[in-house]
Amino acid sequence: MEIMVVVTLLAAVSFVIYTVYSAQIKLFVNQVARIDVSSQNQIAINEIKKQIRESVATVTTCPNPPHPACAGYTTNNQNLVLQTFGLDASGDPTDAFFDYIVYTQNPADPTQLIRKTFVDPSSTRQAGDKIIATELAPIGLSFSYNDSDRTKVT
Repeated sequence: MEIMVVVTLLAAVSFVIYTVYSAQIKLFVNQVARIDVSSQNQIAINEIKKQIRESVATVTTCPNPPHPACAGYTTNNQNLVLQTFGLDASGDPTDAFFDYIVYTQNPADPTQLIRKTFVDPSSTRQAGDKIIATELAPIGLSFSYNDSDRTKVT
């Protein structure tokens, strides 16, 4: 009889301790995930700011020749199209030709922010796509601009 009481009390105490520790672990894991997403977002924002500073201009769209794949992207609240100096054979910036960088939501996975780089055939810059951030909010991506012609980005 006494053993049954001790076992019952031990089980009750164990359950309470487990509940407290379980709640703390869940809280810790959620906090770590939030910090990770926040850090990732800050890195993405810093990269976009750096690219804006290095770009020639924010453009409405890429010119079709020599960038036919980029022509479908226009600067709006979902896309940011930047014109950057091309890189010559020695890797130095030149204004003889231009490359274009587009920041947009990944159409295959709307929770991702991607950077698409479209290069002039004469440029030595690497073309391609890069995932900049994951875990975008369900409301999606939204760029805002300081003026109606969208040459100033915030």
